Amino acid sequence: MKAEIGRAQSWYRRAAEQGHIKAMHNLAVLSAGRSTGSPDYITGARWFTSAAEYGLSDSQYNLAVLHENGLGVAKDPVQAFKWYALAARSGDVEAARRRDALKAQLTADQRLQADSQVALFVPKRSVPIVNDARVAGEDWKKRQASCYGLRKSGIRATLERCRSR
Repeated sequence: MKAEIGRAQSWYRRAAEQGHIKAMHNLAVLSAGRSTGSPDYITGARWFTSAAEYGLSDSQYNLAVLHENGLGVAKDPVQAFKWYALAARSGDVEAARRRDALKAQLTADQRLQADSQVALFVPKRSVPIVNDARVAGEDWKKRQASCYGLRKSGIRATLERCRSR
């Protein structure tokens, strides 16, 4: 079982480093979870942050929990509120409940700061070829069709390039 989790982490890391948002989240879950022994909250927080910045609500929620409890990141109620609020904006009911509970604990200045961060948040744009299977499939089909057509014409340099894909 441990070898398979290690293999999964390796593949998730490869995909996450290419910009695959759900792989970022899954790598964070594996890192922060107990399935690999002791949790690595620092690595989990890094990958939850990456996915949360793209607007993935599950990562926003998990990052808020880490900030609320000081796991892998500094304990920061303003950041926790921000990420709960953003996850709630995507329809996460539990995030809304925790945001509201946390709001009562913030000072007026902290609430203002958190509300401002939520209002100014704009998710990063994802790379469609990495995150959308339809786009990746269409790209693959185009590349295969162009290589197939060029093979018939007998162009040696293009054939070599197509084989290396």
